[in-house]
Amino acid sequence: MTTIQPPPAPDANTAISAFSTSARQTFDDFLEANSSRYRITREKRSNIISWIMDDQKTPTTQTEHNLHHHALHSFKYDTEKDVLTFLPSDNHPAERQVVVQEEIFRVIEQEHLLSKHAGQDTTWASIRGVYYGIS
Repeated sequence: MTTIQPPPAPDANTAISAFSTSARQTFDDFLEANSSRYRITREKRSNIISWIMDDQKTPTTQTEHNLHHHALHSFKYDTEKDVLTFLPSDNHPAERQVVVQEEIFRVIEQEHLLSKHAGQDTTWASIRGVYYGIS
């Protein structure tokens, strides 16, 4: 008797795009039109890493002081892997990898493929526990 093997897990790096080009454009337009204080741009990521890595850097304004405090108490940076991580909080007990705004769509698409197109709720459930910067 032959045993039927399940199909291999999808490889998100080589899979065909789960979403159309127009879906990506619509998503990009949405991000541009709707800001979020949780979204991290490449510039903001660089600034957070700078505050974490540079012990000699001191804030000169109240805004910089707030950013400095937030960076030191909310994030950690792995220099070897170049990974910025958001530290655990009351709402999220595990560390979460920071995703920059330009990578949000790719991460959503990757998780959608890895969940075998299980839908929005399943995709969101896998994203919110692992990644920070997507809301």
